[in-house]
Amino acid sequence: MPVFKKDSTVQIVVNTSDDKWVISKGMTLVVSGTSAIYQNTAFNNDDIIIAGKIINDDPVFHAVMLDGIMNEVRVEKSGSIDAVKGIYAGASGIVGNFGTIRADEVGVEASGVGNRGTIRADTAVVIRGAFGGVTNGADSDIRGVQYGIYEDAGTEMVIKNSGVIEGGLAAIYSFSAGEMTLTNRGTIKGAVMMGDGNDAFINRGGKTGMSEIWGGAGDDVFQIDKVGIAIREAAGEGYDIVRTRVSHSMLDNFEQLVLEGGKAIEGFGNNEDNLIIDNNKAANVIKGFGGAAKELVPAEPAIDPVGAGDDIIYSGAGNETMSGESGADIFAFRNGGGKDVILDFTDLEDLIDLSSYSGINSAADLATRVSMSLADTVLTLDNGDVIRIKNFDMNDLQAGDFIF
Repeated sequence: MPVFKKDSTVQIVVNTSDDKWVISKGMTLVVSGTSAIYQNTAFNNDDIIIAGKIINDDPVFHAVMLDGIMNEVRVEKSGSIDAVKGIYAGASGIVGNFGTIRADEVGVEASGVGNRGTIRADTAVVIRGAFGGVTNGADSDIRGVQYGIYEDAGTEMVIKNSGVIEGGLAAIYSFSAGEMTLTNRGTIKGAVMMGDGNDAFINRGGKTGMSEIWGGAGDDVFQIDKVGIAIREAAGEGYDIVRTRVSHSMLDNFEQLVLEGGKAIEGFGNNEDNLIIDNNKAANVIKGFGGAAKELVPAEPAIDPVGAGDDIIYSGAGNETMSGESGADIFAFRNGGGKDVILDFTDLEDLIDLSSYSGINSAADLATRVSMSLADTVLTLDNGDVIRIKNFDMNDLQAGDFIF
């Protein structure tokens, strides 16, 4: 295990495999015109520990340049790198940073990056290899003048953020068709472009500010827990799902909305054919929204629309108010759904789906359960479940209005 303790201006050449190389705390390695630490393709599986300081001005090679495979670089809390290009660990290498990495161009290039310190560069992190990942810890930051995290060739990418990820052009940018899973508990400053795979954005108390989160082509899932998170999709980019614990209005090009959590919320659809599922046990409002879609902001009142298309609205365990607006809509119910209201049922156009409601299998099973209350038709089901159809005459209800 080579250990370097004295200041030096000579390049360190890593010429062993399965070894540990240590730049000790208090040491300063200043190298010009070439890499400060270099390993060629003949050597692999080394651990490089940087507890001291590396200064490098080479414009071509990285300060730490590891061309072998399966290497790991660890920058300790006392360690730092100040260079034009920081660390290159390749498509199978891992970098763990607890210190400070500052570079004019690229901070870190590796397959996996764990950051508990600071990485700042024009592009802070570039992910290489088919399977990549970044974990950015609390009180840590990855900041790029252009890109915070950039990935262009992977098939699977996992990002977990509890700190700050920032980029002037994009905080996170994927140019590949691979799958990205991004979990945000921290702060994202700048756009997120998740690329063309089947991606997932999961917000767990994180902040996104005015940043737009783009799913790209593929079937994407967005899990949101705050009002105003700006999720986006372009036309023709797959089947996209929003799972929300807060009131939300789907913009264009999203297809499915799922209400979750335990608080009463509202879900607005868009002008497309939407599927809306209520997995929330509170009393929610679900309504088809016939006009242009909009986003809720905290100052707006809570309301729930769907869309002008042909929508499917699934009732949950709470007392829902449902409206499909224009289009041929399906209102679906299951046991334990509570007391629900349909605002705008249209005979011979809309349908009531009871196929998931056990105990009711045909129109004959409903014969004694239908009544009028003022101008409303009331279906009294089992265990206190009720469907009230507003301003609808029970004599207009027929077997063809149901799915059993």
